Amino acid sequence: TLAETIITVSNEIHKRNLRSGANWLVTSPDVATIIEAIAYFKPNATFDPTEVQYSLGVEKIGTLTNRFTVYKDPYFPVDKILVGYKGPGFLDAGFVYAPYVPLQVTPTIFGTEDFVPRKGVMTRYAKKMVRPDMYGLVVCRGLLGESGS
Repeated sequence: TLAETIITVSNEIHKRNLRSGANWLVTSPDVATIIEAIAYFKPNATFDPTEVQYSLGVEKIGTLTNRFTVYKDPYFPVDKILVGYKGPGFLDAGFVYAPYVPLQVTPTIFGTEDFVPRKGVMTRYAKKMVRPDMYGLVVCRGLLGESGS
């Protein structure tokens, strides 16, 4: 029923944005455990045991029903799945992240207390949700021993 619920949310996104249904989802490792057990889940086939791979945060773990790319984020809320659509062009963006000062680094400064060299790093950016109709949310109940479904 979880896969059916995700497909239902995808179809709602399609009705709202009039472009297409969802094509990706992000979830926590707890919900990813359930998704990975679904028969229609296909894990990434890029694993090479001779190559050491480190995941720093969000990790692409596979596809669900050959339709949704599944990402696992250890910092994502435990009981939620973010479902969304990413189109081929910039007009199909739902959220915009626009860095207008990519990175500024200060000269080396020595601390007056301990004479340890320090550098300051700063960036400036804007972010804006421009098309909320590109996203949907699935809430999974009963994962932590709660009553309900």
